[in-house]
Amino acid sequence: MSKIQFIIGSLCLKGEIMSKFESNQIINLALVGHASCGKTILADAFLCNAGIINKIGSVDSGSTTSDYNDYEKDSQHSMSLSLMHCEYSDKKINIIDAPGYIDFQGEMRSALHVADNAMIVINSSNGVEMGSELANEYAQSGIHKTRSYLVNMVDNAQSDFDSSLEQIKSRFGRSVFPFLLPLSEGDGFNQVADVLRKKILTFKNDGSYDESDCSGEIADRVDSLYEELIELIAESDEKLLENYFENGELSDDEMKGGLTKAIFDGSICPVFCSSGLNNVGISRILDFISKYYPTANLFSEINGVRPNSEDPINIKCNKDSSLSALVFKTMSAQH
Repeated sequence: MSKIQFIIGSLCLKGEIMSKFESNQIINLALVGHASCGKTILADAFLCNAGIINKIGSVDSGSTTSDYNDYEKDSQHSMSLSLMHCEYSDKKINIIDAPGYIDFQGEMRSALHVADNAMIVINSSNGVEMGSELANEYAQSGIHKTRSYLVNMVDNAQSDFDSSLEQIKSRFGRSVFPFLLPLSEGDGFNQVADVLRKKILTFKNDGSYDESDCSGEIADRVDSLYEELIELIAESDEKLLENYFENGELSDDEMKGGLTKAIFDGSICPVFCSSGLNNVGISRILDFISKYYPTANLFSEINGVRPNSEDPINIKCNKDSSLSALVFKTMSAQH
């Protein structure tokens, strides 16, 4: 079982969530990054698209799910990590929203210590910032976890997705790969090109979308990226590489298994684009997470080093074994 599964499950009456989902159905995700990149609104957008809440909240009005403390509402930014979860497709996605301000980086480190998958959120107008660098550094240190990047706030007039993408590639390596490309960047953003499906997705106010075929320069760019993706997936597994050379393509099952493995071992670090505030791109990102992200059973061993010690940690997580728990967050509430 996953490390965080015990924590989230303990919040549910009579263990209903724990009994309903096995570790191969649980995805543990931390939203991290620089301050003011829209993580808290993204968390609300995820919950809204999964049917947990009816409306995406507002930081200005203090109505977001994540920033529920009075001091966070008054200051209009996150100060402590928040735990949320939703069900999407056949998966349970545990979400940790971590603050981005440097003053509270301890909270971000706590979130990344227990989450299996780190999603580093980047403001499309500002590109890679100090908080993005720190989040990426923390995600790569200690216990194994996957990395992905979400270029958010693409609806801003100053948005520059291509510049942000180039910065992510130059700072974080060649394994970075874009799965969604914005087509109507800036004010009125509602369209993305989906590299995996080779389709254009036009989003509606409720987060749903219509699909249409790519054409012209967009089709050429998507086709080129798709071929690159197939090669990256094949390169991550010798057997897939042999099948690719023999058949010239990969089957759907090979694509799914190969992509999950490539994300798990870091051969591919997905990049997405979105507007959390306007609910653009979110449902497709949830589709991708639920289908391709590594689940808790793949992170079946906790490997790392104990704080302030050189003694290694090696704990095998098994639902039939005795309880092993890690306290990563404590709270004190009046009354």
